[in-house]
Amino acid sequence: DPIVLQTGSGLHAFSVAGVYLDYGSDNGRVLLPESRFNNHWGDAPPTTLGVYLKPSADADQVITELQQQFGRLSNQQPNPLSNQLSNQSPHQQLPLEIRHTARLLQKSLQVFERTFRITDVLRLLAMGVAAIGILGALMALQLERQGELHILRSLGFTALERAKLLLYQSGWLGLLAGLIAIPSGHLLAWLLIEVIHLRAFGWSMIYQPSLSASLIGLLLAVAAALLASLWPAWRFARYRPRLQTE
Repeated sequence: DPIVLQTGSGLHAFSVAGVYLDYGSDNGRVLLPESRFNNHWGDAPPTTLGVYLKPSADADQVITELQQQFGRLSNQQPNPLSNQLSNQSPHQQLPLEIRHTARLLQKSLQVFERTFRITDVLRLLAMGVAAIGILGALMALQLERQGELHILRSLGFTALERAKLLLYQSGWLGLLAGLIAIPSGHLLAWLLIEVIHLRAFGWSMIYQPSLSASLIGLLLAVAAALLASLWPAWRFARYRPRLQTE
């Protein structure tokens, strides 16, 4: 598709070679080869520069040396549009701003972790509610299966075997719930990324399913079911039928 931009010589249509997700600009970015940029906007000086250090280099020391040597930069060939908007003189001394990308990444991750901490709390609450629901269902099921317990005792099932039977059934229920939750969770994630975030915030992110997250969720479902069934299994094993007399 073409995209029309305002150049130094008027409007010009450029062919879009690719689209990528970028979170460094609120208004979006357009990347052009330097030769094509100079043809349409002139030989403008760069405003940003990326410096890549060797693994053995001390980033703080390099930043200090750069700040001492290039503390203020002279904008000898300014962008006419930026000067018109900011009313800056052509030879104004601009302060050099150096950003440590590793520190920016660390601070960004800290902000995201604080932002989504409530999500972790909600996830734990959801697991607790699910475990309590399983516990209540198993306790009610134990009351309804008293006749089955009589049959199991008459067939020679020991207390340990009866407990294993309930744990086995609970594990399969947790596994089934986890298998149902995986596609439901991926569908919800897709809706959040492609629909809700896009309409609410105007931006989105790459939908990338994670096999490890799905496996962890499946294991958590089975573990929650087994933990919730420990108390009912203990009662199931210790159940003693009452003798009725006439």
